[in-house]
Amino acid sequence: MQIIVLGMHRAGTSAVTRLINLMGAYLGPEEQFLPATPDNPKGYWERIDVLQLHEWLLEKLNADWHLVSTVDPHQIDPELREAFTQRARKILQGLEGHRPWVMKDPRLCLLLPLWLPLLEVPICVHVVRHPLATARSLEKRDGFPLYFGAALWEYYAACSLLVSSGLPRFSVCYEQLVEQPVATTQALYE
Repeated sequence: MQIIVLGMHRAGTSAVTRLINLMGAYLGPEEQFLPATPDNPKGYWERIDVLQLHEWLLEKLNADWHLVSTVDPHQIDPELREAFTQRARKILQGLEGHRPWVMKDPRLCLLLPLWLPLLEVPICVHVVRHPLATARSLEKRDGFPLYFGAALWEYYAACSLLVSSGLPRFSVCYEQLVEQPVATTQALYE
């Protein structure tokens, strides 16, 4: 099983990814994890190599995680796509011997179509948090106006649904996870 966690930045994807990891899904070697910061003191549970690959590609597209208007994974130059694919294959080689595994980076909402040809049995876990709560968190962390954070939430949510269309998928509501942790975790596990 190849578990892909999809969701907007500041939406609870780190918490859900860690739960999936604690349920037995491999994330990678600990030295490959993005370190915790004051914004995520319990950790991001993201692989540095995946994050670096996504940031590299977005830079080539004159984009960033919050500047997404030029990102269209179906219109990427073939040479750039091939370079991405080669780097992604190396990452996946390290994961494939440890199925089930989990991968998380909010940029997957935008870039999952580039990974899909390399995956055999992807299952998507959508993490959803109320758009205003997400926007307020972005306002606090990044100084973004609420309307901008809400628009980003909408864009990422729409992209995540589009890129996972036709794949097995499950949704987790962050607020429900906080309010009913046992029942929500059990539903996720099942």
